[in-house]
Amino acid sequence: MSDERLGRRFWTLWSAFTASNLGDGLTLVALPLLAVGETDDARLIALVAAVRVVPFVVLGLPAGLILDRFDRRAIAVVAQLIRAGAIGVLATIVARDDTTIAALIATALVMGAGEVLTDGGLPAIVRDVVTSGQLEVANSRLSATQTVSNMFIGPPLGALLFEVDPAVPLVAVAALFLAGALLLVRLPGTYRPDAEVHGDDEPLRRRLTEGLRYVWAHPVLRPLALAVGLFAFVSEASGSGSGASASGCSSRSRRSRRSPRRSVSPPSCGAAATRGACG
Repeated sequence: MSDERLGRRFWTLWSAFTASNLGDGLTLVALPLLAVGETDDARLIALVAAVRVVPFVVLGLPAGLILDRFDRRAIAVVAQLIRAGAIGVLATIVARDDTTIAALIATALVMGAGEVLTDGGLPAIVRDVVTSGQLEVANSRLSATQTVSNMFIGPPLGALLFEVDPAVPLVAVAALFLAGALLLVRLPGTYRPDAEVHGDDEPLRRRLTEGLRYVWAHPVLRPLALAVGLFAFVSEASGSGSGASASGCSSRSRRSRRSPRRSVSPPSCGAAATRGACG
């Protein structure tokens, strides 16, 4: 089946999904590199990278319930706008040389929470924009673009833009999130889940409690959820922390080009962060 047969609605969705994941990929490098410029403590640098995983563990189940009850496109649009605003505020802070570790951690949490809602909701829309016979091809397109843009294009590009100015990748991320939101707004159709299937009449608190009890009592799901969450947290922390330490960035970094509180070797910092993000 040719890609053209997937139709305009799918490619609009695909474009929005790609913009979102490319923005996520840029932040994978930009936020830790900004942390490198603020502290010599590798633990804090690792924390900035790792906290973006926290929403996946804490909000995963509640986000699933929300996405099963409300319009998934509308949720993604709101999430993208909030993320664009948060990263835009951080870009302003960075441009003014007022960056703090607390601001980076707060931004990383917002990025992670928005990613949970966006990456969780948009793939569920695929079945509404293509036929059942096209689902396999359509889902493979989304999966491929998520991996490529998030892990292989975003991190190197983020390091490259960081060399121009620390605020540049942040501005690019804000633009990508806004573009994604605009594309979703232009996507025709309604994407509210079927109330009969997902039980709209049942209170969210009850469904959440039942879900948590089920996962916690399950002999396979409980250790699997804990292991995956711990692995993701440690992986993010070790990836950024070891990358910065390996290049000596944590002891030779900068706050910005305009206010060089610490000297830095830009190529080494960018390369280390890129290696950490791309594996």
